[in-house]
Amino acid sequence: MTWNSNGLLQHKENLLVSLVEQKIDVCLISETHFTRESYLKLRGFEVYHTIHPSNCARGGSAVIIKTGILHHGDVKIEKEEFQVISVKIKNFTGALTVAAIYSPPRHNLKREDYLNLLQRFTGKFIIGDFNSKHTYWGSRLTNTKGSELYQAIKGYHCEVHTTGKPTYWPTDMNKIQGLIDFFVSKNLSSSFIDVTEKFDLNSGHSPIALTLSETIIKKGRNPTLSKCLTDWDMFRATLVKRINLRVAISTNDELEEEVQKFVTDIQQAAWEATPLIPTKVKGNTYPQEVRKK
Repeated sequence: MTWNSNGLLQHKENLLVSLVEQKIDVCLISETHFTRESYLKLRGFEVYHTIHPSNCARGGSAVIIKTGILHHGDVKIEKEEFQVISVKIKNFTGALTVAAIYSPPRHNLKREDYLNLLQRFTGKFIIGDFNSKHTYWGSRLTNTKGSELYQAIKGYHCEVHTTGKPTYWPTDMNKIQGLIDFFVSKNLSSSFIDVTEKFDLNSGHSPIALTLSETIIKKGRNPTLSKCLTDWDMFRATLVKRINLRVAISTNDELEEEVQKFVTDIQQAAWEATPLIPTKVKGNTYPQEVRKK
């Protein structure tokens, strides 16, 4: 799981409950606000963390890992532009590095900066939260950091794993929710990975959880309104029958109701005009001997 805590100590009780109830093995935390005087102990877990180089209560990252998992500390970076902490886990498939990063939005990192960071990790790795925006991983827009990170990710042959849904919920009504929390991995097949959203922690950011399975995870296809066999003449005719252009609208509630009805009419017309085509679930096409291995 990865989560921007916006100050970890104030959420430590809720975090522990979430880790236990959700059966989280590893949690990647950004923006811990730790200093050299900070101390965090969670029963049943070990904590590795970094601080901002100024020793002020801002920035910082942490990796929280369940006690009993064979591991050791790895990379630790405490720079102004980013704070990174990683742990290397040993299992029957070999070593897996998990890392948490916090990068303040005011620093405009370049492709080379991200490449130098990613190249610190070899083999299989998962990194959480780069605090960057790009439409490639589902953000509403692309910023400079996101563009540079995207080039570095592609240049180092990494993959991005995200829910495709907002993870940042600003309290300022003038700001728009966005997706800035996601995972970056390398040498891990997406067929064994699933990412889900969580809402049991609140810091202005919602956590997301990544499941890394030993077997192929069956994933359904994303729902669509239309396909190549959609009868668009039927769609047009059905939609015309459903729409009533003589409805009187005088209040905001009536406007919202009609907008919702219009969206529903479009959906129903598209579904009626699209024949059902049996689809195979992802993961079923692998031969039995491959699945066993």
